[in-house]
Amino acid sequence: MEDYVHVMSKPAYFLCANDGFYHMRPLKWEPWFNPEAETTTTLAWISFPGLSPNFFVQESLFTMAKTVGKPLHVDMATKNKSKPSCAKIKVEVDLLRDFPK
Repeated sequence: MEDYVHVMSKPAYFLCANDGFYHMRPLKWEPWFNPEAETTTTLAWISFPGLSPNFFVQESLFTMAKTVGKPLHVDMATKNKSKPSCAKIKVEVDLLRDFPK
């Protein structure tokens, strides 16, 4: 999962092969993947400002983040509780779905 989050978090890569550079954009493969169509899935950081310290555990944060998408990763400041004013979570989001207010 760590490798997946790391690779998908980069907007683009450049590969060097055959005396040239090639632009590569990581996309999530799905059975109905169409290389001609833009993907509607992306990774995004969401934040929860002003949370009580007892919610700064991964299980609680992931439960709240599930309303937006698939939670993948808690940022280091949230994990270490070094920035108690805001919790941040990386989430896989389908941009075509309806989001909660």
